[in-house]
Amino acid sequence: MLHKLRKGDKIVIGLVLILGVIAFAAVRIGFNRPYQGKYVIIRNLNDGKVAKLPLEAETQSVQVKGALGYSKIEVNDGKARIAHSPCPDQICVHVFGWISRDGEISVCLPNGVMLQIEDPAEE
Repeated sequence: MLHKLRKGDKIVIGLVLILGVIAFAAVRIGFNRPYQGKYVIIRNLNDGKVAKLPLEAETQSVQVKGALGYSKIEVNDGKARIAHSPCPDQICVHVFGWISRDGEISVCLPNGVMLQIEDPAEE
């Protein structure tokens, strides 16, 4: 037996649809930015140089000179990684991949380059 939708049913369905659209829009335009305030620390283990890049910045890449040559560091969408390195095994590129959570690290030991995520709010 089919029942007709009553006025109250239609109002509830409409409210659920409107709230769903609002929630979807809020996520898409960036109200939910878990990486806001976080940054990646880039350490050169050979000479002790340190650089910081915010994770909330636009997509960017930097070159870091290590013992074997230049490592390419990429920051994109709240994550960081070693995208290319002159080391022979490429463990830093293929195993570590993207890092994004407070305390996570990615290291290229042969080239002496290390990335670490830090969140000042977690300290």
